[in-house]
Amino acid sequence: MSLTLSRPLDPARRIRLRWPLPRRLGISLLTLGALLVLWWLVARLELISPLFLPPPAQVLWYVIVPSALPDMLTGLRIGLGVGWSTLVAAELIAATRGVGFMVQAAGEFLATDVVLAGILVIALIAFTLELGLRALQRRLTPWHGEGL
Repeated sequence: MSLTLSRPLDPARRIRLRWPLPRRLGISLLTLGALLVLWWLVARLELISPLFLPPPAQVLWYVIVPSALPDMLTGLRIGLGVGWSTLVAAELIAATRGVGFMVQAAGEFLATDVVLAGILVIALIAFTLELGLRALQRRLTPWHGEGL
């Protein structure tokens, strides 16, 4: 009994994996966090709105935006961290270039120095992004974290 194949097997052919979650998951988490913060602020504002009646634009600009901005920037930091981790994981699994691919290829050839250098580069980029967003958050929201 013989087996014939309609097309020859190609070892270079790659299997395409599809990520089940949306690509902009970080932005979706940021949007959800912003909406939850705004909902909470509006619910609290309804309690004190009979005391003073400024125009809605002033309430938005001077009360809601400053109150929601620290949480929105925190959501942005979390989303950026998730996005960076996902990018590196995707490069490790199925990429043909990038730092993750370099680490994976060097690991196959037991080039430990290249693997460690790649991991160091990945960590330095993530650390730089985190420090940059923390500095941005300190600059945009200097009142955040102060004791009342």
